Amino acid sequence: MDIYWFVKGQGRILLVMFCMGVILGALYDLLRVFRRLFHIGDLGVNLTDICYWVLATAWVWRVQNVAAEGVVRFCQLLTVALGMLLYYIMMSPGVVWLLYTPLHFAGKFLKRMYRYIVRGVSFVLQRKRKKDDL
Repeated sequence: MDIYWFVKGQGRILLVMFCMGVILGALYDLLRVFRRLFHIGDLGVNLTDICYWVLATAWVWRVQNVAAEGVVRFCQLLTVALGMLLYYIMMSPGVVWLLYTPLHFAGKFLKRMYRYIVRGVSFVLQRKRKKDDL
């Protein structure tokens, strides 16, 4: 009976690690979309990648220590990588499109609105200055 609970616990750990790989893949896609929207340079890309992977490693390490009670197994790390790989193969293009398209149009809309507001305010200020000069 003890072997059943051990195997069930290991299966749960592998499921958690797989889901974590999918979540990490989605978070990286979110990071890619924001980098694409804000056009950061090569240095910014490198820094965001380093920060992402340091935080992702810390999160995987923390969850692995909690879920597996400190026992690190190669198959658990492989399961995280498999979750990320399957996410990128099956879901990444659609998720990137779903995230990028509305944010891109919202950014364009806000940029246009900002331009109109600035033009309107400068027009009003110029009219006021002309009245004050008279």
